[in-house]
Amino acid sequence: MRVRVSLRAWHSLKDKAGLLNILRYGVYSWQLFSHKWLRYLAPVFHLTLLASNLFLAGEGAIWNLLLLGQAVFYGLALYGHRTGGRNMPSLLVFPYYFCLLKAAAGVALLKFLAGRKQVLWAPRT
Repeated sequence: MRVRVSLRAWHSLKDKAGLLNILRYGVYSWQLFSHKWLRYLAPVFHLTLLASNLFLAGEGAIWNLLLLGQAVFYGLALYGHRTGGRNMPSLLVFPYYFCLLKAAAGVALLKFLAGRKQVLWAPRT
């Protein structure tokens, strides 16, 4: 469902690209960009952050600490994925749900760049 919603958002953003004209639409253009574009590009930013941390590992204690934090966060997300988010304290469900949303947005971005469009909803059976 999240992939479908994100994919529809990408196509809507493409169809309504004229709304990003800040000279004509002012604050609304900024809100659209900051809320929608940056939200659905977040997987790209997160992968870039992880790659940067991997590249900088060993260059100083702060980079090692940040990489450890990312590893713990993504490890908790993986644990949440394996358990389906069940029987976990609510604080530990956050990494799972966060990564689930970012993964769905990433899949939708790849489908959008490939020119795919999902017009009909096919419910799970």
